[in-house]
Amino acid sequence: MGGNMRITMVATISLFLLLPAVVTLSAPAALGQVISPQDAMTTAIEMNFYAINLAKLAQTKTTNPDVKAFADSMVKSHTRELAHLRKEAGAPDSEVLISMRHQEIADRLAKLSGPEFDREYAKQSVADYQDTVNFLEIRSKETNSAFAKAAGDLKSRAVEDLLEAENLRQALATGTRVPMKGNVYSDRGTAPAPPSSPSPPAAPPSANGGGPIP
Repeated sequence: MGGNMRITMVATISLFLLLPAVVTLSAPAALGQVISPQDAMTTAIEMNFYAINLAKLAQTKTTNPDVKAFADSMVKSHTRELAHLRKEAGAPDSEVLISMRHQEIADRLAKLSGPEFDREYAKQSVADYQDTVNFLEIRSKETNSAFAKAAGDLKSRAVEDLLEAENLRQALATGTRVPMKGNVYSDRGTAPAPPSSPSPPAAPPSANGGGPIP
């Protein structure tokens, strides 16, 4: 064989490398679909692993301090939620691979960089947490389900995550900093209060020049 053969190896970074191959999951069940408590538990575990690994991806790609703070908060938050599932709801210690749909999202974001990555990560986080809130809302109302109480506990935390993600998305869309109230991302800080309502317009002056009405 003439000449030297040049072999080029291309390494592809995938979130699959971040999770042990213990249990392979299919895409989470559609909202409203009846699934067993154990399936619901597995889906909740998968959602948490996905959020952790997407946040870890953001930690390595962003240079924006607000995005970094949000990602750091999400890693800590979802690590606590996994511990809660295992302690309070009896979830197994086995780790899981993220679903095909979530892997595709991670692969898409991994190709982005800079402000484009930041905006898409924040936007995707809003969509993901809305899905999570909807999923947990449905599961928390199921009767005779061992997962119902855990779903209710997780839902309140997911709502906080959704508010934080929306704060970040809006800040990035407008080119401003995330409104801070102390450290908005530490100890699950609350979202800033909505703007106060404008004051009502002043009453027009009376016919006698603004003095007391006779």
